[in-house]
Amino acid sequence: MRLLQDNGIYIFADLSQPRVSITVDTPTWDDTLYSRYISVVDAIQNYTNVIGFFAGNEVPNSPSNTGAAVFVRAAVRDVKAYIKQKGYRNIGVG
Repeated sequence: MRLLQDNGIYIFADLSQPRVSITVDTPTWDDTLYSRYISVVDAIQNYTNVIGFFAGNEVPNSPSNTGAAVFVRAAVRDVKAYIKQKGYRNIGVG
């Protein structure tokens, strides 16, 4: 991150990881996911080249799984609230 920042490269960071994410087949928003997402925020929010986070990459990804969108919206809502509660700078979440 420091090298990217030092070279003026800005990023949007994914809050999930392959086995800890909102899935389209069985979407959930629970404490495990919340803990993962805020741990990413806590770890990199201080780098000024982080301009945003995304919580639902490719969720939903077809007309048959649009129900997963409510879980992504809940994740975005809760991560935004967490950033505000912690007094972090204004960082986009989507």
